[in-house]
Amino acid sequence: ELRMSPFLCLRMSPFLCLIGDRLGRLGINPARVEPVRRQPRRQYLELFNQIDIALDPFPYNGETTTCDGLWMGVPHVALAGDRCASRRTTSHLCTLGLGELVASSDEAYVRIAFAVASGEPG
Repeated sequence: ELRMSPFLCLRMSPFLCLIGDRLGRLGINPARVEPVRRQPRRQYLELFNQIDIALDPFPYNGETTTCDGLWMGVPHVALAGDRCASRRTTSHLCTLGLGELVASSDEAYVRIAFAVASGEPG
């Protein structure tokens, strides 16, 4: 089991330590996730050039960051929820003609994410 070292957590915010610990429990090396502080607008947008795929959060979807990522050409995978706050990205993707990136179940979310990450056609 991967865990964040106490030394590393002292140098990070408690929130980032919790995220790192959770990633470790899921078998994901926390070093693969790079937290980024607030950036000036131009540098913030340039960060999207380093992203291959965005996995929209749920049950509450992204909004501004999602729109910025889509504008910068980053494909987003979304899970359509049952309330407004969990259908925002679904609305954006369908409006853009990218409805194939919207999942209706957890299993479909994972399948679509793997397909996009591996370059498989929709």
